Amino acid sequence: MKILQYPHQGLLVPTKPIEVWDREIHKTCQAMSFLLDQTDNGVGLAANQVGSPWRFFIYKYGNESRSHSVVLNPRVLYHEDLQFDVEGCLSFPDTSTLVARYRTIEVEYVDFPSMEVVKEVITGFRAAIFQHEIDHLDGVLLIDHLAGDRKNEFLERFTRNSRTRKNSPRRHYS
Repeated sequence: MKILQYPHQGLLVPTKPIEVWDREIHKTCQAMSFLLDQTDNGVGLAANQVGSPWRFFIYKYGNESRSHSVVLNPRVLYHEDLQFDVEGCLSFPDTSTLVARYRTIEVEYVDFPSMEVVKEVITGFRAAIFQHEIDHLDGVLLIDHLAGDRKNEFLERFTRNSRTRKNSPRRHYS
């Protein structure tokens, strides 16, 4: 299993809600946790970033940054306070950009392993993680938040960085 990188078409396919948590999804989740731990600074990974069709993501945040939280079937119910911050993406390695995200969101999701429906208001960096990963689950990429010259400049930097990675003996994702 590897992290899909732009322009892989699998990144554009919206995911399907999980109705039953089965062994295949559990194994995918474990493999995603291993992959996320192998990244230099990744904090979240959506299922379709590894080619899985299911609507879930994993993330690590705060003091428990070595353990992963698993979020199933997430959706944003409410948002407010748009702000800009620099954001990166594992599907665009070593390339970041300024992105608008809401500072406060209300989300609903199924928590794993409790399998309980959670409805909560989250803020700040954790809210940005949720929005970024939910975008992935909907087939929306980081570059979809950019337009015109900003989008072109980002893609040029990504292409330049990709060439550098291919010529480097150290590969982040293989």
